[in-house]
Amino acid sequence: MKLLLIVSITLFPLSSFSQTQKIEGLKAPVMQAASPHQKLIALLTLCTESSSMNIDTLYHYALWAKQLAKDAGNETERISADLAFETWLDRRNLFDSALAVCSKDIAKLKYTTPWDLYAQLTMKKGVVLIKDNRRKDALDLAFKFLGEAETKEDTISQVYCKYLISAVYRYMQQTEPALQWALKAENTGVDTLYQEKKNAMGVYFIAGMMYNWKVSADTLQKDITRDSLLAVQYLNRAITYSRRYQNLPTLARALCIMCDQTEGPEHSDFAEKCLQEGINIYNQLGDTVSILNSITALSNFYVSLHQPQKGIEACLKGLEMTKRGNAFPVQDLYWTLGDCYKAAGDYANYAKTLRTIIELKDTIYKRNSESDLAAFNAKYDDVKKENTIIQQKYDITRKNYLFYGSLILLALAATVFYLLFKEYRRKQKIRVEQMQAEEKRLSQKAVVAAEENQRKRIAADLHDNLGSQANAILYGTEQLMQGPERGGTLVNDLHDTAKDMLLSLRETLWAMKTADVTLMDVWLRIINFSMQMKNYYRTINIITSGTAPQGCEMSAAKALHAILIIQEAVNNAVRHASAASITIQSSFKPGGWQIKVSDDGKGFDLRAMQNKEGHYGLANMQERAAAAGIAIAIETAPQQGTDIIIDIPVISVVTQDAPNGVFTVANN
Repeated sequence: MKLLLIVSITLFPLSSFSQTQKIEGLKAPVMQAASPHQKLIALLTLCTESSSMNIDTLYHYALWAKQLAKDAGNETERISADLAFETWLDRRNLFDSALAVCSKDIAKLKYTTPWDLYAQLTMKKGVVLIKDNRRKDALDLAFKFLGEAETKEDTISQVYCKYLISAVYRYMQQTEPALQWALKAENTGVDTLYQEKKNAMGVYFIAGMMYNWKVSADTLQKDITRDSLLAVQYLNRAITYSRRYQNLPTLARALCIMCDQTEGPEHSDFAEKCLQEGINIYNQLGDTVSILNSITALSNFYVSLHQPQKGIEACLKGLEMTKRGNAFPVQDLYWTLGDCYKAAGDYANYAKTLRTIIELKDTIYKRNSESDLAAFNAKYDDVKKENTIIQQKYDITRKNYLFYGSLILLALAATVFYLLFKEYRRKQKIRVEQMQAEEKRLSQKAVVAAEENQRKRIAADLHDNLGSQANAILYGTEQLMQGPERGGTLVNDLHDTAKDMLLSLRETLWAMKTADVTLMDVWLRIINFSMQMKNYYRTINIITSGTAPQGCEMSAAKALHAILIIQEAVNNAVRHASAASITIQSSFKPGGWQIKVSDDGKGFDLRAMQNKEGHYGLANMQERAAAAGIAIAIETAPQQGTDIIIDIPVISVVTQDAPNGVFTVANN
């Protein structure tokens, strides 16, 4: 099986132009666009998948987008088209050209919103710097932009910056900082960025690669089992998200590293499967970097099959390819070549390869050190200029020291004296204000206590005097109603008057004994009143429906007015409307509590009734409503029943899901 796989995979197959389903789906709007601008928008959307396109396909669409953006697009669309073309330049190893276009476009933009075009271009520049072996420049850019991303609270850019920093440390063979930054990227919030496929996949991939590399670098073998498990765990995540979002480069690299991580007799079939899929994807992408990655993966697999000579041949062909352009994984190729020589027992070439790696490192570090030196020189020149200015200011200050020093001391003494005096006056003023506030509070407390005692005394007097008298009248009328005069109109009127007096007295006493009441308490008293009326007038169907809101308070005075208006409305319906049914309905809407009294009686002419002398029920209700700040509406017509509606305004309404919500009623 293994030999069949190796024979079937050629090093340089023809590029496959098949695309992912996502890319194929994005091509259709391009062809169906009716106008050049619509076609440009469709092309820019298609080019967001540029990393997963075959390099020749990408060139075709990126060039098309650039031409349309030049003719029909705005500045933002033109730069977006440049971004797709920069990806093609990057994949063709034309790093200088990519950096030139990228830097020119970045200078025209501002960092305004999270992961905007400015952020994407900055990160693209960082990737190109890494591939061009300008790793310290890439690190400097990533750290600088990380600070900007944290200021903008741009989580996506923060994750991507940390991913780039981790990659730089990885290529510099500094395992621990690389792993730390990969995990920082994961902890920044990658689990919330599933839709940002580049970040989620990239973070998990770099973490998996770090643990895989740590396994091979740990000569003491102290954490090899733990690191192997973590490598597989993170690589599995990277593979899962790469498949979900159809990101081919990350999927191919993760598969090839998974093959290396799971090599061994017990995992040979799984490793073969990962390797074959990864190389097929690299062949589909068709760019030099992808082909070199496939050569590295295939050569490592040859070593695991104890066929290092085939690995040597593959690596040497790959190194020939790197001479056409400075592809960034050249060090990985030399490391793989060295492993193949070592496995073949060719220690002379193994040593020669190691020397080449050292020389290559020296060249890279020298290039980065020179850029550092230029930066240090520039910083030194700036510091030198600043020191010269400081020295000049110091000389001027020293010449005038005695004169200005005397003035400063005098001004300082005067300032201290003024501040001390001002502070003394401020404290005295605060002390007087506190005394006045305390005196006012005590006075108000005494007035409230006196009013409360007076209210309770009046309530007790009403209960003891008027209450007993009303009960006596009620008792007498009940006796009369059972005697020979029980059908008399006068007896009935006296009996009704006594009941009304008791009801009104009971509500008045209740209102006077308390300051604030809840709307639910008011509604319960209305329900109680309706039940009493049912007992008194059994031939009339009196119905209550609805409820009052919880946690809402109103003043007792306002509550009394509302209750008496409802009672007056019900009494009028009972006595004058000849109604068979009376309904009292409660409803609560944003901003107000509405109570509606409806009857199916004979109704009346409202205008005529208001002008008629001797009938004060309607006027009393309207006066009570005006005094309490309650809106009242009367809707009636002859033979159409009557609706009396009151609206009690409520402010500071809190929804039911608000903790400890409190309602208050306006105009308390």
